[in-house]
Amino acid sequence: MAKSDDGHVLAAALRLVNAARRCEAQYAGATAPMRTDQVSRLLAAAGCHVEVFPFLSSTVAMTLPRCAGVYPVLVNRRAERTDRFFALRHELAHVMAGDTDGAVYLADEGYMAPPERTADLFALADLVPGWWIAETRRGRTPWAVVRAEIALAVAEYAEGWPAERLTDRAALRLRLFREQKI
Repeated sequence: MAKSDDGHVLAAALRLVNAARRCEAQYAGATAPMRTDQVSRLLAAAGCHVEVFPFLSSTVAMTLPRCAGVYPVLVNRRAERTDRFFALRHELAHVMAGDTDGAVYLADEGYMAPPERTADLFALADLVPGWWIAETRRGRTPWAVVRAEIALAVAEYAEGWPAERLTDRAALRLRLFREQKI
């Protein structure tokens, strides 16, 4: 089921992907997902300083407001590695979108708000690459099957997400591919 703000979320994610590509041309590109060094350069270019340490909670990552000229991005060392890959891109999207007036963190609540949907889609544009979606579609596989495969791929980066979030993000990721070839 499409949400009324899907168009705005897609447009915002596209703007963020294009901004990322001005710094790192391979973001969500033909060789996606980007390597760790490329993501590090992109985070640095956006003014992020990443610290990884064990949290006392299940929060995967958070971004704090600008401090001493940088945006502190804190990542939970106890989180699954794939969750951390996702979290870095997600938090980067918040910084690039200017969503960091207060602490921003990946949590179970509020995930259907447009800024969260946009940050998720930005991250998934790189982590669930368009080339992979095209390969999955090869042979005229029905779009519903492709969307289900995307949901499975998203689940690899987002352990424990509720079904509503997985379904929504898979549908958004498919639309970004179909409408923008990303």
